[in-house]
Amino acid sequence: PVAPTAPRPPTAAPAAPRPPAARPAAPVAAAPASLTVGGAGCVVYVDGQRVGPAPLVRFPVTAGAHDVDCERNGQRARNRATVTAGQTTLVRF
Repeated sequence: PVAPTAPRPPTAAPAAPRPPAARPAAPVAAAPASLTVGGAGCVVYVDGQRVGPAPLVRFPVTAGAHDVDCERNGQRARNRATVTAGQTTLVRF
């Protein structure tokens, strides 16, 4: 005689694959724009940071308003420039 066996519990269905983990959103890059600054003989500052001697050609900045200073012979002049995305804005001293 064959001994009775205990009934097997039902097998679980395979687990559904997990969706990929959510990735954090990539930071939005600032819109590229640039400044060209004329004023030979002066040192140029953009938003308070020294960037070099004038003339500057297509200095990369973000779109928006920027303070542009020209320092020459111990004196500093300032222009406020509003730069449009994808454009080069000319600042003269």
